[in-house]
Amino acid sequence: MSQLTWEHYTQLEIALGMGSIIAVLAGIALWMLYRRKIRHLHDMFVHVPCALLMVSRKNHQILFANALAQHALQLQTHGRLVQFSPWVSASQREYFSELIDKSYQEHSRQFIDWPVGEDHSVQIEFQVKDTVFQGQTAWMVQMLIHHECAEATEDHHSIRTDDLMQQLWDASPDAIAVIQDDGYCRSCNLSFAHLLGQDEMAQVTGQPLTWPVQEAPFFQQMFALTEQDVEAEQPIRYIDQLAREPRQWFDVLKSVYRSPATNQVFALLIIRDITAWYSGEPSVQLVNAHHIHSFEQLTGIISRKRFDETLETLWHIHIREKQPLAVILCDVDCFESYNQHYGDEQGDETLCTVALALQRVMSRSSDCIARYDGDRFAFILPNTHIDGACWVAEKIHSEFKQIQLPHPVSDVSNHVTVSMGIVSLVPKTDELSEQFVAYAEQALHQAKMQGRNRTCIYYESLGRR
Repeated sequence: MSQLTWEHYTQLEIALGMGSIIAVLAGIALWMLYRRKIRHLHDMFVHVPCALLMVSRKNHQILFANALAQHALQLQTHGRLVQFSPWVSASQREYFSELIDKSYQEHSRQFIDWPVGEDHSVQIEFQVKDTVFQGQTAWMVQMLIHHECAEATEDHHSIRTDDLMQQLWDASPDAIAVIQDDGYCRSCNLSFAHLLGQDEMAQVTGQPLTWPVQEAPFFQQMFALTEQDVEAEQPIRYIDQLAREPRQWFDVLKSVYRSPATNQVFALLIIRDITAWYSGEPSVQLVNAHHIHSFEQLTGIISRKRFDETLETLWHIHIREKQPLAVILCDVDCFESYNQHYGDEQGDETLCTVALALQRVMSRSSDCIARYDGDRFAFILPNTHIDGACWVAEKIHSEFKQIQLPHPVSDVSNHVTVSMGIVSLVPKTDELSEQFVAYAEQALHQAKMQGRNRTCIYYESLGRR
């Protein structure tokens, strides 16, 4: 066995020294990693997109509140101490603590009206989960703010954003609501309450959604929120009928989304009454909507915007019913020459006369006529095969022969004539309503190329049923 020398002791000391240094460095690295994770956790809590509280299970003392929670609850911070504002009474704090206990024990969401300042309040929905924070057992309170005050304007007048939104909703003729995946209605307008058979919004908002047994198929489809709905890239739209007397038809638009903060699923519902398109008698809401924004100023018939909206609605109805929908595009022949000869003022008067003539031809109140663009007019004929659309076009030609509006500079006749393109098809789910107009435009172009003052049919209309 060899004898240890002084050199051996020196090497051992160096090895122990290096080991100590490595241990210290490793400890420093672990400490820095721990601090980094702590900072990351803190940042995550601070910037999480919902109001978040950490509350001690021992004495209900607030351990942490992110910025949204501080704003919503009007909390005051003094160093690390987080306190309620002076206008939050002791009874209100006690009630909040009771609801926290209840939410944790029952695994349920709770609601509370919370004072903001001396005159206003917000409604808060929250749920409690068990966690550990700063080395002690705690409750994590995740909160959603349902109604929040807007910031004061420069002239110190403040408004309630929820009141403003409610006014906008109530001004709409459509039924509108936001529903939750637990079967509750978060908010709605009066039209939606009436749809559910209630007289007041308070009977629906914040309450479980209920409906008569005989109407279950209609409402169950509307209120169902599936994972497939959440993943859908576009809002879900369909036509359905409500089993009431008299029968009612609705165009339903459902936009489903998942909250990134709570993972809860919500849906915005917009339900439009389209019974008028089946009965042929416009509802009061539909008439009011027309008068507000839908009429073209010069001729008094509906605008292109309203035409596009109507076509989109009827498109979905006819897909569901598997019935043919007809569109006619109608151009006044050589109207540019007419304007150059008589002037724009006389041209406008003639367009008004043309619009009246076209309206006289329409025999069904469910048919739609619009000024589409310049001297172009457009028709929508619901539930109309190609033979019926051609019959309407023939009546239009006969009407202009009868009224004999002078047109001395026309290349076609000495009176005003029109060219038309027709399409009549059963819409398909993989087609768009805009394609229908494009088909009619193709037929109209063909009519002009063949000499004007005639009607041409989009070729598929003769073969596709």
